[in-house]
Amino acid sequence: MEMLVKMDVIGFLSDWWWKSPSIWTFVFWAVLAYWGGKQLRKRVKYRRFERLNSFTDGLFILGFIVLTCDLMWVLVCLSRFGGLYSSLDMSSIWQMVFCAFRDLVGILFCFLLIGDYFFKGIVKISKHVIIMYLVNLVFLLVWFYLAPSPAWTDWTYAIRYDYPFIIVLESFVISHIVGKAIVAVLYLTIWRS
Repeated sequence: MEMLVKMDVIGFLSDWWWKSPSIWTFVFWAVLAYWGGKQLRKRVKYRRFERLNSFTDGLFILGFIVLTCDLMWVLVCLSRFGGLYSSLDMSSIWQMVFCAFRDLVGILFCFLLIGDYFFKGIVKISKHVIIMYLVNLVFLLVWFYLAPSPAWTDWTYAIRYDYPFIIVLESFVISHIVGKAIVAVLYLTIWRS
């Protein structure tokens, strides 16, 4: 019985390794949320559970950034590969539409929870943040324009449709190095006073 449980855990972890968001993404988010929590503790007086509440607020501020960038990704993906998705299966188009809707709802939810920090000037959408959003958009437009198929922009798509490992790796590295670097700079920039 114990061996079966170990096999299930190993199977789950090996399956999860190839899913999005990846383990590296969760680590990345946790580090940024922790850093954001430290910034909030310097600027906000919490009544109780200071570390937990500041970490959670930092996570929702990060969620606001991540979801806006993901919405850009979904819209650029739909504009570039929407015709391909509709020729393969209309459910793929609907899935992308629901992803865009999910991102919009998530952005609104995050803003409802942390919007007060924007109004108080603890975090700001400054011209530097807008420039970083434009950098992200240009990066996505160039990346998707150069990509011959969705496998080059979505490593989980490449895995699902059995593309060569090198394509999976290139897509993963571009999204997890360049894409995450842009998100990190955006997150760090939003805290500037």
